Amino acid sequence: MQITKMISKNLINLKLNTDDKEDALIEMVNLLKKEDKIESEDKFLAKIIEEQNGLTATPTIEVN
Repeated sequence: MQITKMISKNLINLKLNTDDKEDALIEMVNLLKKEDKIESEDKFLAKIIEEQNGLTATPTIEVN
């Protein structure tokens, strides 16, 4: 299922298998970048990876 469909159905979570998660995150970042919701894909993905690895105490992902 495409990330846009997942968003509209409120089905997004990051409890996907590794391959699906990577594809979903890449598609989500591309969509957010296209809509000018984020400035840097790399920083956004790095923050998600940090949070998934438990390196930050609270979620700090910012979307315009």
